[in-house]
Amino acid sequence: MWADILGTITAGIYTISIFFISGFSGNDPQISHLMLDRVDYGLVLRGDLENAFEHDFEEILSSGLKITILYETKIRNQGKHVLTIISTVTVVRDHELQQWIIDDSDDLLPNYISNYQDLQKALAKIRINIPLNSREFDSLTVSLKASLPSIYISNTDKNYDLMLLWKKRAPRAKITISLKEIK
Repeated sequence: MWADILGTITAGIYTISIFFISGFSGNDPQISHLMLDRVDYGLVLRGDLENAFEHDFEEILSSGLKITILYETKIRNQGKHVLTIISTVTVVRDHELQQWIIDDSDDLLPNYISNYQDLQKALAKIRINIPLNSREFDSLTVSLKASLPSIYISNTDKNYDLMLLWKKRAPRAKITISLKEIK
């Protein structure tokens, strides 16, 4: 219990110092290498979230605060809306285990990672399940946007917008693909 309280206080101090005391430089994230794969239950959207977790993120992700990455996927066919999917990847540092726990809304079990470089690589990989009968469509246009929420720090009684770490720019990408090309 005391470890949780100490972790929350430490998280607040880290966050305040990063946002207000240090001259953080922010990141220029971008989504690249988008592709669709056909699977038994539909499709999987894969890609990379590049340059997103370099500057100032290690301190935030090490603080013990729960940080969520939001992915909004919009799927269209011939200009008509087909489906919108909101996916999340949540990261929290467990100080007792000395590991980060990644909980992906598209995976059944969380991942445990000990090394920050491995955490960066894991967070850079985008994988979103699309429960859609792909045989119904000739082609699809898939738009993807990533964002970070505001976080509330109880000991300061304030919300902090994590999008500042991405210079207030949500990375976006779009692909149009013929489903006949997907195996």
